[in-house]
Amino acid sequence: MASTLDQLRKELGTALSSERDALDRLIAQVLDPAVDPVALVGAAESLERFGRIRSRLVKGLHEVASESRRRQEERSVRQFVLRALATIGCPQNAGFLEEHVWASERVSLNTRGFGALRRDERRAWGRQPGQRLAYIVPCLDTEARPVAKWMARSDWPLPTRIVVEGAGELFELKKVSCLLRAQERSHADEGSDPFFPLIEKYGESILECGPTLDGDHGGWLAALNEQVDARVAQLTIPVERAQSAAAETLATLSEEEKLWGR
Repeated sequence: MASTLDQLRKELGTALSSERDALDRLIAQVLDPAVDPVALVGAAESLERFGRIRSRLVKGLHEVASESRRRQEERSVRQFVLRALATIGCPQNAGFLEEHVWASERVSLNTRGFGALRRDERRAWGRQPGQRLAYIVPCLDTEARPVAKWMARSDWPLPTRIVVEGAGELFELKKVSCLLRAQERSHADEGSDPFFPLIEKYGESILECGPTLDGDHGGWLAALNEQVDARVAQLTIPVERAQSAAAETLATLSEEEKLWGR
């Protein structure tokens, strides 16, 4: 792993140095009124090549860092997922779980393996029901059909695992709430904050704008937090009432159907 890491560091350093030189040239051209706009577009588009190279190398670093963290933590993928769900506190989709675990644990889970993980969980329950403290299960709709998009913990009460009107929006809002709490706890510098890029990604759609490059990030975060809290407060009671009502209609289901659907 050491040789792989050294090679990635070397290649990334070279790529960043080349990208910096290209960016310096572009800045000089932007500030020169004599430079034709067509040339500016061409120079700006050429930077995309460096972005692709950087993304490939950073992905390699993700894999190296993730493998190292997994060995240190001695935890399986399912354990990382269960812990993330417990931290977030509500059902979530595979993509966000992958992002959350990387930001908080520096472990890459690779969502392409989540389908196999869910099948393994189902088989494990079938072999020895209830042996594990918690399983990764799908949410259910009001007719007890599995909703594969949303993943939950089996030790959560049935109502919290039922997708009713408004529940999807509530789950989305709680992504942002969770990220804001995690950022407050991390006390990371802005340049190394692992949560801010995700807050920006999910928060832009809520505020319909992102923070400006030279603006007040603290003010933007405060406005986002206020708006998320207000909308969560509006949704929580009607969603919980609908979930409780749905759970009553599903009360006669077997334990297996309550976890995995029918």
